[in-house]
Amino acid sequence: FLSSPLKSAYNAFYYEATIALGISACEASAAAAYANNHSFTNGDSSVSEFSFTGEDHYNHLVNTKFTGLGGNEVFFDQSTGSRDPKSAVYTVTNFVEVDLGDGNVTFEPVTTSLFQEGEWKSIHPYIFNDGTSNIPDDIPPLSGIVDNRISLQVR
Repeated sequence: FLSSPLKSAYNAFYYEATIALGISACEASAAAAYANNHSFTNGDSSVSEFSFTGEDHYNHLVNTKFTGLGGNEVFFDQSTGSRDPKSAVYTVTNFVEVDLGDGNVTFEPVTTSLFQEGEWKSIHPYIFNDGTSNIPDDIPPLSGIVDNRISLQVR
């Protein structure tokens, strides 16, 4: 199908989302079968007896919990249906300039911060454009700009 594997920072999220949908679909189908007094092993049941609605699927999804690829528990916010951020690992990656010595530079990725189990952890200092870890000043307010907007009376 693909000549090379897909490489993305989101692959783990895609995989875990697929697993969550599959688990919740199985749970919703099993609940429908139970409600109809049938089991998956009963050969005389029709497909409709295992069917479920989108609402049934959603209700089972928000109650789904499992261990994700990173070893953390995957779970969902009951009120929004979104994945709870406490159940995911997020990183801040800083691309730091490395002088190769021949007039060329390259940029190396450095993980500076990690969000895991509901809190941010600093791993390495973040290096800004000036080569330091000092947070730069905010952009100063613009001055000397002539504001030529059309007045409300003319609009």
